[in-house]
Amino acid sequence: MKLFPGFFANCMGVASSCQTNLLICHPQYQRIRAYIYESGTCSVCKHCFESFLINLEREQNLDLIKDSTILLGQTVQMSQGYKGELFLIGTCTRRFLRGGKFLPGCPPHMDDIKAFFEQR
Repeated sequence: MKLFPGFFANCMGVASSCQTNLLICHPQYQRIRAYIYESGTCSVCKHCFESFLINLEREQNLDLIKDSTILLGQTVQMSQGYKGELFLIGTCTRRFLRGGKFLPGCPPHMDDIKAFFEQR
């Protein structure tokens, strides 16, 4: 396992599996069934998404991403199928467009990410 770099990893205990790209999150993410996959994500996009998640936790609003699979990054791969609704964050995930809801942007702004999930 390698650590997901940045403040988010240090505060939230997020680790990334090199084989599946699935971020293994704190029990609070497992409780709400939020599955976050990332690979090849640029630092700016990562930072925007990390900030979005940190703000959700501060607001005690993690249910906003409940029952969802979230993809980020240029080289992200997903195992067959996904759980809940599929959300594609950032322009790099457009190749999965047929299967989920897409938020373009390079990077998408943190406020746009929140509005995107609020519209679900």
